[in-house]
Amino acid sequence: MNLAVLIHALSLNNGISRVVLSLTREFAKRGHETHIYASRLLMTPEDKKSLPENVFLHRYPCLRGSNRIWAAPFGALLPFLKGGHDLVVSHLLTVWQDVIVMHNDPQPVEVKRMSAVPFTIDRPRLRSKNRFLRTFIERKRFAPRRYKSVVAASKLSADGIAETYGVGLDKMTVIRHGVDSLYFSPAQRQDRRKDTRAMLNLAADELTFVYIGDSWKGLEFAIRGIAAGRCAKTSVLIAAGPFREDKYAALAAELGLKLICESKWGDIRDLFSAGDILINPTPMDTFGLAVLEAMAMGLPVITTRYAGVSELFKNEENAFILEHPWDTEEIRILADRMTDPACRDRLSRGGIKLAAGLSWEKPALDHLALYEKLIKLKTGSRSLDT
Repeated sequence: MNLAVLIHALSLNNGISRVVLSLTREFAKRGHETHIYASRLLMTPEDKKSLPENVFLHRYPCLRGSNRIWAAPFGALLPFLKGGHDLVVSHLLTVWQDVIVMHNDPQPVEVKRMSAVPFTIDRPRLRSKNRFLRTFIERKRFAPRRYKSVVAASKLSADGIAETYGVGLDKMTVIRHGVDSLYFSPAQRQDRRKDTRAMLNLAADELTFVYIGDSWKGLEFAIRGIAAGRCAKTSVLIAAGPFREDKYAALAAELGLKLICESKWGDIRDLFSAGDILINPTPMDTFGLAVLEAMAMGLPVITTRYAGVSELFKNEENAFILEHPWDTEEIRILADRMTDPACRDRLSRGGIKLAAGLSWEKPALDHLALYEKLIKLKTGSRSLDT
């Protein structure tokens, strides 16, 4: 089959990009041709050369620079105008597509969930003009004639989509992400660890927590929880993501926690390698790919039931799962428990074992089975029309 896959920006440091690239590599192994359309191609020449020969990159035009709200609905019309694709699969906010792959909750779900979160600094903007525009575009996107199927990365995500836009079970498929356990491996972590920790000036006895993502994924709660623990005196939190560093640096300094803000990394595996624990107290995440990738590299994980990836976990067997992301007392308790090497080792072994059984092969085969079904439906409807 010939697929058009739409994405906002293609970069190995972006979780959605890693999903797209992992799936297309699996598609390529099976002889399928994939055309990836992106408004920004942030791939090095070496990265591009590593792509299979039947994967093609295209840059689509966008309005107002790289603004994803404006770029996606208009720029993504290009594959339809270009033609020649059996299916158009959209991983971003578009209004015309055959398959919608959801990486964000619907806007009304985000507003409802985030309004209940007790942020005290850098509260997410839930009612800006762009967010009203996004809701308008989403309504258009989920009009029955504008898509044939929706793929959600978790049951949590699927429930939100169904509740908000009335997508029925006949049009909804849950396909959870996988992880490349060779690319994200304990061996990679071991090889990179010494140099990466030296680069960050981390002492051998400093217990290092790693946080990745926007601030609304619980950075404030991670700082407050770790700082309240007995472990705080010998702990470091490395935070990487698009957020206002000054606000969180001030909070950490006030509470006596060492915070290292790192927003530019060439390889996300270096962040995982520097750390001892991944902390992800997110109040909202359709999946949480970085959690699974960190787990594959051997990091014990603290996450929440609000992350779709937690549907794969067993609490205290392969991860610690917070009931409430903002429960800083519970974060304190778990952070202190992580000072025990035996505890970290137990969770690490459980996580590595789980990740080893979650390759990208099954998700890719599930996607392809869905696509083949939809192509047959499209072909049948064309036959009826003629």
